[in-house]
Amino acid sequence: MAHSLHWPSRYYYYPIGNTSAVHLTRDIAPDASANLLLLGCGDPRNVLYTVYCEPTGATRSLDFTCCDHEGAVLARNALLLTLVVDRKPQQAAWNIFYHMKLDKASHELLVEQCRLLADLAETPESWRACPYGRALKMCTAETLAELRRHWLLYAEMNALPAAQLGAITAAFDEHRTFARRHLVMPLGHARSAGPLMLKAFRAGFDLSQAYWMEGGLWADKSEASSATLLNPTFVYSRGRNASCVQYALCPTASFHLDAVYGNATTEEGPTVTDIVRAATTQFAAWCARFRSRVTTSERAPVVRLLWGDALAVAPCLHAYHVARVRELGTPVSQWTTRQLKLDAYEYDAGQAPTAFNIIDTSNLIDDVGLLNVIVTAAPLLASSQSVIYTESLLFSAKDVTKEFRDLLHGDLATSSFLIGLCPVDFLSGFSSRSNVHELRAQSALPLELRQQFHVLTAWKTPTSCDTHASNTAPPALDPRQLATFMYDIYRSMFEQEDSRVFRQINSRNLARAMAVANLVPYTRETFVHLMRQVRMRLRLDEIGWSAVINCFWRLRNVDPSMFRDRNNTDELWAHLNRCGLLSSQIARGPAQPAGPFAQWSRVPELVRVVMVVPRSRLSPVLNLGEEIGTPPMIGFLQGRASRLFHSIHVAFGTVTRMGTSAEPRIRFSEDVLGWEGSAPLVVSFIMPSVLSEEVAALNVHIAFMDTMTPSTALLMQALGPGLSIFHARITDQEHVYLLPVDALPVATAVDPAPPNTSIAWEPYALPASDIGTVGVVQVALDEQCESMISMTCKVNVSDARATQTFQGGTSPRIEQLAPCTMRLALGGRSQDIVFPFPVNGAKNKLRLARTSLYIEVIVPPSGGLEQGGMRLNRFQVTAPGSCPRSTVPWSIHRVNISTLPSIDTSNPQLKSWLDPHVQDMLSEKEWSIIERPTKATPAGTDTILARTDATVAWLKKLLRKIFVRSAGTQAGPANGVFKFVDDTHNCDMFMFVNGLRYDLAGHTIVCDAYILLLPVSLTRRITPAIMGLGESAETLDVTRDVVYAWNKLLPAFAERCRAWEHTANCEYATERRIPLTDDARGDLVPLCSCGLGKDVEGRMATDSLWRPFAPHVTRIAVSPLFAVSYLERVVRDPTLHRCALCRGIGKPKLRECTGCHAIRYCSMECQKADWKEHKPRCRRR
Repeated sequence: MAHSLHWPSRYYYYPIGNTSAVHLTRDIAPDASANLLLLGCGDPRNVLYTVYCEPTGATRSLDFTCCDHEGAVLARNALLLTLVVDRKPQQAAWNIFYHMKLDKASHELLVEQCRLLADLAETPESWRACPYGRALKMCTAETLAELRRHWLLYAEMNALPAAQLGAITAAFDEHRTFARRHLVMPLGHARSAGPLMLKAFRAGFDLSQAYWMEGGLWADKSEASSATLLNPTFVYSRGRNASCVQYALCPTASFHLDAVYGNATTEEGPTVTDIVRAATTQFAAWCARFRSRVTTSERAPVVRLLWGDALAVAPCLHAYHVARVRELGTPVSQWTTRQLKLDAYEYDAGQAPTAFNIIDTSNLIDDVGLLNVIVTAAPLLASSQSVIYTESLLFSAKDVTKEFRDLLHGDLATSSFLIGLCPVDFLSGFSSRSNVHELRAQSALPLELRQQFHVLTAWKTPTSCDTHASNTAPPALDPRQLATFMYDIYRSMFEQEDSRVFRQINSRNLARAMAVANLVPYTRETFVHLMRQVRMRLRLDEIGWSAVINCFWRLRNVDPSMFRDRNNTDELWAHLNRCGLLSSQIARGPAQPAGPFAQWSRVPELVRVVMVVPRSRLSPVLNLGEEIGTPPMIGFLQGRASRLFHSIHVAFGTVTRMGTSAEPRIRFSEDVLGWEGSAPLVVSFIMPSVLSEEVAALNVHIAFMDTMTPSTALLMQALGPGLSIFHARITDQEHVYLLPVDALPVATAVDPAPPNTSIAWEPYALPASDIGTVGVVQVALDEQCESMISMTCKVNVSDARATQTFQGGTSPRIEQLAPCTMRLALGGRSQDIVFPFPVNGAKNKLRLARTSLYIEVIVPPSGGLEQGGMRLNRFQVTAPGSCPRSTVPWSIHRVNISTLPSIDTSNPQLKSWLDPHVQDMLSEKEWSIIERPTKATPAGTDTILARTDATVAWLKKLLRKIFVRSAGTQAGPANGVFKFVDDTHNCDMFMFVNGLRYDLAGHTIVCDAYILLLPVSLTRRITPAIMGLGESAETLDVTRDVVYAWNKLLPAFAERCRAWEHTANCEYATERRIPLTDDARGDLVPLCSCGLGKDVEGRMATDSLWRPFAPHVTRIAVSPLFAVSYLERVVRDPTLHRCALCRGIGKPKLRECTGCHAIRYCSMECQKADWKEHKPRCRRR
């Protein structure tokens, strides 16, 4: 495995989710079929909610492959889905899935259903033929067997001998008491309230206490008394006992509680009964929609279950995708040797997908690290328009907002470029999903209670927003620079293995760092897979790659700072060898056919060491109990030097020698009782065969890694300073076995990159190539090889007219067309130059070689808060090439408005949370622009960048005003009609607000509205109706720059809620640009006409003043655009606000200007003194 193995003295079982459900298809078009892979899927809430969010009458294909290393999770998921399909009582389904204690009727139903499922699951053939086999499929025979084992355990638990059942019940009740005592902060429940998070802690604590005390949550508490039977689905798991359920779990955390808290009319908030009723109502609605789609739709959703560790499953799927290999000899997960072997029927027939346009990884990065997740999942993406979602809850740094940038262990832009995936919000500079409630919670909670920080990130190919960047040639890097950058990543990943370096790096946050020091996610195998991904991304041949790996190896050999890393050389070499990444210069060759290999027919370069550890040798560690936590385990060879091996695999069982002395093999018989059994522990890892030449003195050890934690001292007392659990001579045939290992059967450097199948319509969308030929883009890093500084492309001038003009002394002109594309113009000819990453075209440089007839275009990369790139149009709308009318926003997630609950704008409590929420979309920098707009630009500031920043800040200010005026929380009662008036007094659009809604999956709100664009021809026809609006239409004063930005944003707001289809005559397709214009003049408007008059409902259809406009409006979903917290400071400490005039901190507190609510004063005197300057700007707002 590519992640560390940890001693499981603590194992937490998650039968239910600890974060609210997400809409998995939120970033693909509503009519695009979806193949979804859920790595670490957890419970089925995301599947159910995704199906629920589908538009009514949707017929597209949804194919979910759900992978989890915990068989009990998959068994419970299948149990629930079959109960739903069978129309079993809804309350019973809720009880069985969420309650730890069951009433008699619910328990009888559980037993009956489990026996039915076990009978149907006797063989893969019998399961496929059963009524559930059409919608619920098994990816491997081992998956079905594991699920059947659990179903039988569930069905038979209550028939156990009284003493055994009593012991299980007593252990579980003791665990419930432990959970109540240790529950400090109900973060999962509070987080499910989204922007109301801070209001949900108190009720969340009460709910969690009640859940663990009574064993369930009931809207009618009288039902709790009848729940006396222990739910067996909460008992059995991979853990060593019946009390492994994670003690902070609460059913309500899986649902969306924004509305129940936000629409509560009292300051105390909703009651426990209100909350439970809201959760059960959502659960019933999700189940009903799933059942309807499965039982009535011709293209019913398919849910495939796959038992296995995510880092084992992903390579297995990729191997089948590229080589039709159904097994790699990879175990399902740690602590078992059952093999991952894809089912021949499901995969060979071409039914089951092995490439996906959506991959959700839950919060796996907390367990196995971001690099492991990204590098493992990236090869499974179906195209450049595919998306990977990552999620994290844990943090170790002092500043949680900045830790994300360090997770790739290198410059974010450069690492993203090399991997081929980049956070969407890093390129766009904003997010439509909010985490400001997390930031406010971090500020409000005491330091000791800041246990989690929720970050959800979408990753896409960096060029996927640019149609010109399709099918580009791979870029080139200087081998030395690439090797140096990769070595810096390597050092960052492993340098803290040295205790001195650990203390130095974490000196300001040592206690927190030591608390999580055991959570070592990476092994050298991780880094090798990263290098493999980089090689595939750059498509380097043997010569090119040899130059890189040779330089990397030299750097590693001469670096004196990584003293302990010398012990890991052999493991690193072994995995480089297995993945085909070695060069001839550092190759070693196999061992001589002597010693343990004397009779082998062939000695490979790699061998697998298998060591049998007597169970009695585990006793000293087991006796320490949970005090030691989860320290990482390693194998090591002790000879003339120590060689450490972190990628090890373990399982309980017995080993029997098989094969012959020339072709050695073993048979492993797994002890199905695991920790409760009696068989020894079997450990294995790979090593270079040449190490066996030290056979006379070579000992094989299984040990714990020496980490900077208190557990290390306890382990030393029990095991000695070497932390060795057991050791044996490599020649000990009773305890040590050596087996041949071959290279992985999957190509490493020739895998094709996912094609860019997008269309992102922009002006001049057809690529120009009139001047000559374009060479390979050369990417250069800075002097320290830490980040990209430039990309250079050479254009060879060959066109006759362009040549004549160029040699005549005319200088070419250049402009940026799109995030990754520059256009060169010369002598009436033009040439598009496509770069592999968004660029800052404003800082381009040209090198002209008039004699040699070439032009070099040099541009720096763009990302984060840099000019250029996505800042040309942050709100890009794209479409897959196979369906150009299937448009979707690139950086703003989709919503199904009909499924979003309404916000009660009459609620007196609304202002207390809505105003801060929309205010927090602006960063500190943007607030400073708004509060002091006339402040001089500092010398050296990029004026274009400054103007762009100002436009975005004022656009967000406009959005803020739309929300607070639609809600009526500022400047009077709520208003429903807005007219946009620019600084030339031109009015070219109206907006009709149908209502405000909770964007549940985005943890924010949306304004459900209709936009009326006013081309001259339409204005003439509807002038009487416009006049009829009278003063009901509130004026929004905006500058032309803001109008341009708004017009670019409108298509994204329309596309994100689209439930209609674009026609064959869509203006987007015929004009090949979105928006159609950003400067609406005459009859030009930014939106196509396909959505006019569609989805008209609510007040738009019933209000007599609004109804005349219904045929001419397009529905939009307006949302806040949040600053990215890892790029700039977002939530401001109120104590840091300063007076707009004197910069004081308040006497005793700052007061907002009641006219614009944008700036603050410490006193009435300062406000009066500043009024002359502030008055014109106050009116504009």
